[in-house]
Amino acid sequence: MLRFLLLTCCWWQESNCLQFLEARNVLVSNALSLEERSLVRETLQATTGFPHTLIETESSIRGLPDHKKFILTELELGCDALDILAAALDNQNDEKDDAILCLGAGSKANVNENGIDTAALAYIRHYSLIDAIHSSKKFQIPKTKVTRVLLDGEKRNNRFDMSEICVVDGLVDADLRRRIRKECLGGSTFPNSVWIRGGLSDTVKPGATGGCWGLTPKALDALCQAPAVQELEHLVVAWLENANNAECTVTRMPAAVFGDEISPITANAPVSGDIFDYHIDADPFWSPPSPWRDFFGAYVNRDPGKPRFVSALFYLSEPPFGESYLGASTSFLDTPTGATCQVLPIPGRLVLLDQDITHAVSAPTEAAGKNIPRFSLVVKLVIHPGSFGHPLLIKKAKQRRRRKIDHNENSEIRPSPFIQSSSSESNNTVVKLVDEDKITCTTIKFG
Repeated sequence: MLRFLLLTCCWWQESNCLQFLEARNVLVSNALSLEERSLVRETLQATTGFPHTLIETESSIRGLPDHKKFILTELELGCDALDILAAALDNQNDEKDDAILCLGAGSKANVNENGIDTAALAYIRHYSLIDAIHSSKKFQIPKTKVTRVLLDGEKRNNRFDMSEICVVDGLVDADLRRRIRKECLGGSTFPNSVWIRGGLSDTVKPGATGGCWGLTPKALDALCQAPAVQELEHLVVAWLENANNAECTVTRMPAAVFGDEISPITANAPVSGDIFDYHIDADPFWSPPSPWRDFFGAYVNRDPGKPRFVSALFYLSEPPFGESYLGASTSFLDTPTGATCQVLPIPGRLVLLDQDITHAVSAPTEAAGKNIPRFSLVVKLVIHPGSFGHPLLIKKAKQRRRRKIDHNENSEIRPSPFIQSSSSESNNTVVKLVDEDKITCTTIKFG
């Protein structure tokens, strides 16, 4: 009986103490379910010791969909209580596209509708979600020869989606290519201490590229800081901004997407005799629970209004690489039809491709010589959209009559693709063999 009275007394004291504690306000979007709101209230009280009052808002975060779920607390961003709340919400929501963004205002005064966008911007900065690569004004964009290929055509959410390859020649001169190659080589001979068998790890999920020569983690870290590589990034961004009328923001793949173990830059060096299978670099839908997924949600690449994952593949080898008899091309697969597009590694050629395109490296032929590698550099980029919905590798040109493509045109013009494959909605399209600028596509017939 005495024990019961003591427990009752303790419960009464705790209940009355909570009544005297000032409740803290939490701003919650009206998209949160009743279960989610209850979890927010219970978790915050358990971690902070304070009761919380939930205030519903119809406001949204600028740049994100109106239905995006979020909460705004007076906690400091990055504190343990906010991290525990985010983890609890992740555990409750099995659906990846249901991630809830937990924002910290840092003070009670900022927990209001006027503080939402400020807190979202602080979140972006805290987790380095959009560290833009700024183009240098010193670059004069040269005229480039552009070849565009569309693959993987499919209906998706009442629209027709296509992945894209953009082959750009003439953007990078021989001097910059040689300086980048020198940074990648890491010595006067190959192989050397910075290149190891099995060192290549350029995919998020385990792929068949692990047996290739790749750089050590230490060498990759150094390559990320190399001035020549940064110059290439600035040049590519300047070209993309020019092609999109500056309606995009380009970043390296942030660590917040897949973790620090996935480098935003990699290099490979296939040699004769190597065998590779098709693989995919990444897709936003693969992102695990993370600040990136909490902010942008789970989505597939090229979803309108969402950041687009693009790889920039740059061929570094010296001539005669690029000649067909030496092989070492990159093969891109149109998965719905089995069509393939082979791009030869012409020195200085840049290939921009959606990271969810199925592709494979080809080894050099025996004519290249034993242990003579075909060097290439891959920079994993994220293109954030501009005002027109979602970022394009080359902005759409105005509608005009079909005409022969002039490859000497300025790169703002988006040329028609050489291969239609599944990107065509017609069932009677015949794709003919193309051998244009050393890009070849297999013949396919539809219907």
